[in-house]
Amino acid sequence: MALKDQNSVTMLCLFLLTLVQTAEAFDGGDAAALLLGATVTLVGICAFLGWYARKRNVICIKILFTLTQIRKTNFN
Repeated sequence: MALKDQNSVTMLCLFLLTLVQTAEAFDGGDAAALLLGATVTLVGICAFLGWYARKRNVICIKILFTLTQIRKTNFN
């Protein structure tokens, strides 16, 4: 039997997904792993954003450093 239209393929996939048994147990180890994974993911995202911001603003920091050096030499 050849499935030719998208609706019948979708319906077949949904029917097959209903046959899969779900997990019965959720204990403390699973909760700890979930919290640890969420924490590591959040810290990783923040670290990446910090790295990207520093990499992107290095030109601005060099310009500001140069301007402050020029200002210090003009006043002395």
